Amino acid sequence: MTTAGLGREHRRRLTSPRIAETVADELRRQIVDGELADGDLLPPQAVLVERFNVSLVSLREALRILETEGLLSVRRGNQGGAVVHAPTKASAAYMIGLVLQSEHALLSDLGTALRDLEPTCAVLAAQRADRNDTIVPELRRVNTAMSESLDEGPVFTDLGRKFHDALVRGCGNATMMAVVGSLEALWSSHEQRWAERSAASGDYPSIAERKAVLKTHTALTDAIELGDSDRARRVGHPAPRRCSDLRVVRERDSTHRRHVITRDGAESRLASLVSTPEGHMTSDVRNAVITGGSGGIGKACGRALVERGYDVVLTARREGPLREAAEDIGARWVVGDTSDPTGFATALSGLPRVDLLVHAAGVLGGTYARKQTFEEWRTTMSANLDSCFVVTHVALPLMQPGSRFVFVSSSAAHEPMPARTAYSASKAGMNAFARALALEVDRDGINVNIVTPGPVETEMLQDVPFEMYAVTAHDVAQAVAWLDTVPSSVDLPEIRLNAITRGPSARAPIVPLEVQRRALST
Repeated sequence: MTTAGLGREHRRRLTSPRIAETVADELRRQIVDGELADGDLLPPQAVLVERFNVSLVSLREALRILETEGLLSVRRGNQGGAVVHAPTKASAAYMIGLVLQSEHALLSDLGTALRDLEPTCAVLAAQRADRNDTIVPELRRVNTAMSESLDEGPVFTDLGRKFHDALVRGCGNATMMAVVGSLEALWSSHEQRWAERSAASGDYPSIAERKAVLKTHTALTDAIELGDSDRARRVGHPAPRRCSDLRVVRERDSTHRRHVITRDGAESRLASLVSTPEGHMTSDVRNAVITGGSGGIGKACGRALVERGYDVVLTARREGPLREAAEDIGARWVVGDTSDPTGFATALSGLPRVDLLVHAAGVLGGTYARKQTFEEWRTTMSANLDSCFVVTHVALPLMQPGSRFVFVSSSAAHEPMPARTAYSASKAGMNAFARALALEVDRDGINVNIVTPGPVETEMLQDVPFEMYAVTAHDVAQAVAWLDTVPSSVDLPEIRLNAITRGPSARAPIVPLEVQRRALST
């Protein structure tokens, strides 16, 4: 295993006010120069402190800098340590994506850039002396596979992505490969998600349109093989047609259009990019399973995550409201009862993995202990507390390092509500369960967070017999979505949200329907 360090002549204590940056610069140089190879483990922190002659605080800050850049990831447990990751196209795509998002770039911007840049890659490929031994055979193989997959929409799209990737990689120009390849990686995350959803909804482009795409790919391959740069430029400009070109998407895919066109009528911005479990930065779509997804907080969480580019799967017990919610926000859905171990396991059986599980299902049940039956008690406890075990037991085997649980609790966990003994006990139990779970799974690189709001303006609140200040489901959803941007090396046990009750930021108090009903009856 390669180790890092400074020579004896550099062993004097660093005194710069930017010590962490200095250490990060040296480690970054070693990674870029190949002295530290992809997959290497850095020496223990105590050894690095001695070698760099810095404080532990400065060293950890340096490691955090490199982790943010995707050059390191921290593995926990007995086999833990800082793992080196060589720079990749995916990590470059991540940083470019952040810049484009900060500039509020639209998907159409990205599509236009690729349509203008890919023809240059085609020209460079046609000018390669070794093209018939390198890029042409690869393009032919992809075209053959596409012709054999015309009936399989998502597979056809995936092969189309490989054609474009091969074209960029085969141009022979390192700068174009890095820049255009990074943009391709950004586009691919949207493209494959669109293909899967449009195929599921029956809106995937027709066989005739797929053949037109393949015909363009074949013509471009022929031009490259002949070394005809001008023809390659003409065929490739606009860039080789894709089944997911924004023009086709807008005409033929109403589901994806909800991602491209926001509620305000403007084209959507680029979806957020995330870290893979190992810490590599990538454009792959992160998925999220949300329980209680048919309305209220669950649906709001789904909307927030869809808008950030997640592949969201909503679950709930009733198909009608669940389907409606999923169609409204552009998510997938599957019926599943979180208090039924067998049923919920069946609901998630089709997922290869779970990156984020938001447990928002629950009921505001129960009454005074003296009035409550045991069956009523069990109903509330099962929906709010037993469900925590069920979703964890089912989802945990599908999780990997970098995955996350978020449990949506209630302020009743800390401040029990009168006449809500079962509800208060169930939410306190949820918080205790989540914290115990965090201590169990941190060694696996899985995070557990709790979001504990006060009163939330949802349908559940309408039976409360008094006015109150409340946060909105959107407020809770923003906290949930933000949590999944927190580095996996950070333990943030709980976020508590309460409404501001005075001053210019305070919203008007909520007047539940029960209050209005009682007022009318007096």
